[in-house]
Amino acid sequence: MAATRWRLRRNCSLTPQQALLAWALPIAVLLGVTLFAAFQGWWWVVAFALLNIAGLATALWLYSRHALDGETLFLADDGMLHIEQQCGTRLQHLAWRASLVSLEVAEDGPITLRAGRERLEIGSQAAPATRDMTARELRRALRLDAGM
Repeated sequence: MAATRWRLRRNCSLTPQQALLAWALPIAVLLGVTLFAAFQGWWWVVAFALLNIAGLATALWLYSRHALDGETLFLADDGMLHIEQQCGTRLQHLAWRASLVSLEVAEDGPITLRAGRERLEIGSQAAPATRDMTARELRRALRLDAGM
């Protein structure tokens, strides 16, 4: 059986690098306004512009930190299902024997994987259509791996 990979990612249209490039122009304009206001002696404008820059930088940081959140599943040739979950800077890796994994799908909810006493919800951040397609493909691959 060939190795198979699924990605269940947050539906973000921009990568962190693209977001930084997109936000560079508004931040540069605000910096220009800040410098102009400082030369004019309008310190209340400088304070307000710096507050705006801090707010934009915070929003960009929060967006970039979680833009790549999600799960990657990999069904290896050796019969192991590898699951990587990324949330911000935290990366968790699990490996379960595919023949022991069962799968449940709730209506408009995450996919629940079980292996023995262990339980893991995946796909909560993915688009519903992607989550449903992944659940169907994963169910089919696990049945093939289990010899069903």
